[in-house]
Amino acid sequence: MNAPTQQTRSSPTYQGRPQRRSILRFRPIARTDSRAAASTRGIGSAADGAAAFGFTWAGGDRGIVAEPHHALLSIKLGAARILRGPHRRKYPCRLGAAMARSAGGRGPRTPYSDVASVYDRVYAWKDYGHEADRVRSLIRRYCARPPRTLLDVACGTGSHLVHLSRSFDSTGVDLSEEMLAVARKRLPQVRFHRAPMQEFRLGETFDALTCLFSAIGYVRSEAELRRTLRTFSRHLREGGVAIVEPWLTPGTFRSGEVRVSVQRSRAGPLVRMNSAEMRGGRSILTMHYLVGEGGVVRHWSEVHNMGLFSRATMEAAFRAAGLRARYLRRGLMPGRGLYVARKVAAESSTRPRRPRATRGR
Repeated sequence: MNAPTQQTRSSPTYQGRPQRRSILRFRPIARTDSRAAASTRGIGSAADGAAAFGFTWAGGDRGIVAEPHHALLSIKLGAARILRGPHRRKYPCRLGAAMARSAGGRGPRTPYSDVASVYDRVYAWKDYGHEADRVRSLIRRYCARPPRTLLDVACGTGSHLVHLSRSFDSTGVDLSEEMLAVARKRLPQVRFHRAPMQEFRLGETFDALTCLFSAIGYVRSEAELRRTLRTFSRHLREGGVAIVEPWLTPGTFRSGEVRVSVQRSRAGPLVRMNSAEMRGGRSILTMHYLVGEGGVVRHWSEVHNMGLFSRATMEAAFRAAGLRARYLRRGLMPGRGLYVARKVAAESSTRPRRPRATRGR
């Protein structure tokens, strides 16, 4: 998922002072908490993630305990706190450097600025080739003319474009310069532009447009959603097709869950833990990363603020943008569905028609 600028939250400094080039020494925690299993769901477990880095998971609210030279620092889900204590075993971590960067006054960044270098490792389980095959088939089926050009909005590191660019003259748009840097290196033949999905003007139109992996969720209000789909429509030729993979709806989003994903590779272990809550009609995902590389461990956290839209709201926004949408219950990922929308002539779009229901394709 690639996004408009969101707030990125990092751990605070120690006693108000930036911890420059600090080394954290982790110590195993002997005691365990039975709440740990209940508070972690998803791929892998918190214990697996902790073991991957050589320490013991304490569970519950205790978090992971580590010490920056003369104090103990407990990494919790949303914060960090200092605990006094003696020096223990050596497990180096450049979390202090991350604190210093967060205190250095850098400007707004996207949620994917820090994770871009490991993004493809986080989603190594995802079958982009299979998804691209289905998207390609839908484009060819619903496009009014043989499709030749494609625009991928919120293209990220270009994982879908690796496959789609073999069939279409492709262009990518994303807000994260760090994600685009990975995509440009991977696909030098593809044109990439840095812009928010809500409002961009490339000065050309395309036969097909894709917005996948629920990136549309990064628009946070109905007005913003309509503006975004109007931008999509403006970049489609008449009869062109938009394939939009939605985020969850207010009825399917599950608040109060904590999920853990553990990935192991030659590059080193990677753990992502995230909490989910609903606030003001939006889904708030707080993601924490631990990445072990080159004998050190990096930690950072990101906040993803995503809109929750019902199917009726989505379909109304498509109609307002001059796009006749069809909802397919069988999407690319379980429980999310997929919208296939064709751009209609201006006079036709003034007479909205309710899309036909379908049992999926």
